Amino acid sequence: MNSEECGWLLRVGLIVDDESRPDPSVGSVPARLGIAPTRAWKRGDVLSARGDRRYKTNGFRYDFYHDYNGDSEVEVTRALAWLSSVGAATILEPYDRQIAITVKLYGKETHPVPILSFSKEAVRQASDLGLSIDIDLYVWGSEKPVLRRRM
Repeated sequence: MNSEECGWLLRVGLIVDDESRPDPSVGSVPARLGIAPTRAWKRGDVLSARGDRRYKTNGFRYDFYHDYNGDSEVEVTRALAWLSSVGAATILEPYDRQIAITVKLYGKETHPVPILSFSKEAVRQASDLGLSIDIDLYVWGSEKPVLRRRM
């Protein structure tokens, strides 16, 4: 089952917030992970063009896009496997605030909410990497918001 069939969009990513570093987009972490962050921000940057809230920390985010197959653990396990393969535990260890695998589900209220579950192994692997798992569920009514896929 893909995202069109189940009516939900799944986005899995990695977020790193750090109060101690002046510019999180510069330095060894993105280079050592081997890919540029999807987004980086500094303390005081505006969170969204739709409001005036500002970031309280420096940080960066990676988004991993896969077609949702109906199993959130598969998507998280893919991200964890990649992070393990690049030695993320050592690379991310110095960060002092929040390091998390993010799981975001977007869907319409008329579609059944997919089951989110994670095995003990997936939770242990996230813990071994020093990561928490952050889950956000976004449900909208009759009007679907515009979601853009960033590459």
